Formats: sequence, C-alpha cells, structure tokens
Amino acid sequence: FWRRWHISLSSWLRDYLYIPLGGNRGPRWKVGRNLALTMLLGGLWHGAAYRFLLWGLYHAGLLIGWRLFEEWWSRKPRPEPRQSGFRFWLKVFIFFHLICLGWIFFRATSIEHIGDFLEDLGKPKYWRPVAAYTVARVLGIMALLFGVQWLQLRTGRMELWTRWPVWLRVLFFLVCFYAIVLFGVPVINDFLYFQF
Repeated sequence: FWRRWHISLSSWLRDYLYIPLGGNRGPRWKVGRNLALTMLLGGLWHGAAYRFLLWGLYHAGLLIGWRLFEEWWSRKPRPEPRQSGFRFWLKVFIFFHLICLGWIFFRATSIEHIGDFLEDLGKPKYWRPVAAYTVARVLGIMALLFGVQWLQLRTGRMELWTRWPVWLRVLFFLVCFYAIVLFGVPVINDFLYFQF
C-alpha cells in the first residue's frame, strides 16, 4: 500500500527523509524511529493539525507492526503453496480494513470527531442490512476488479488487459464508465489537495 499510494509524496518522503535518517540500516529501534518520523512528517505535510499527526502515527504503527510481523513470519517454516494463497488474501483483507480505519483520522475535523466516528462503528444502527440490489451491485464490481487482479497475478502479467481484443477492452471501459455514473456522487466537492 505505502509504495503505491500517492507515489510522488511517498518517493519524496523516502528519498529526502527516510533514507537520510538512516533508512533500514541500524538496529530495529532506529528503523522504527525512522519510519515513525517519516510518517509523522508525512501527516504534517497534509496540515498542521492533531488529526494529521494521529494519522501519521497510525500509519507509522502499521508499518512498524508489519515489519515486526514479517520478521517473525520469516522465521516460520515455509507454508505450502495452497496455504500461501489464502494467507496472501487474508493479509490483503486485514490491511484493507486497517487502512480504511486510518482514513477516519485523516478526514475527521477534530479529535472529538475521531472519537465519535470510532464509537459509532460499534453501534447497531450502522450495521443494519443493506438493500439487496446495493449489495449485488457492489459484489459485481468487486468480482470484476478481483477477477482482473487474479488473472494478472496468475499469469504474472500486470499489463494483461493490453492483450485483450479491442472489443473486450472497450466493453470493460464502458462497464467502468457506467459504474462511475451509477455509483458516483452527484455533489461536487472541492478536491482535498487544492489547498496545497
């Protein structure tokens, strides 16, 4: 996630903060310090507010926790191929939800707002059943996206769609366009990064 999200900012943080601080060199605590400082400054880049500091700390905690987990996991016996596929998707599922949780810190307007968001996550009214047609549409889009991802991983070709016939590519883009129109938000909001 951190290598692919906001690539220009991630590269700048890596090249001008993380590596000059020492990067991956040195004992574990120094690497953790380097990650924490880099992510804290990445949070501050978005604004001088406590919520951005918390967001940076949250991501620093995830990165440090991930490194410690990977270090611990690498000492385990190598899993069977069938198990490793399950573990990969389990990691994707867990990290997706952890990253989504982190966006609460980023988007909230105050510390109190963060607390309200986190408290509301456990309330039953937010877990009420969703209309079946909404679930079907979301599952359809997820199946399409995961299907393409699965094909790319299985074949080892990330540019797989370029090998599709033209008619299939056009159909795929039309489906994507239709999904954007169907699920898009009709209200125009200012782009967050315009303030920078």
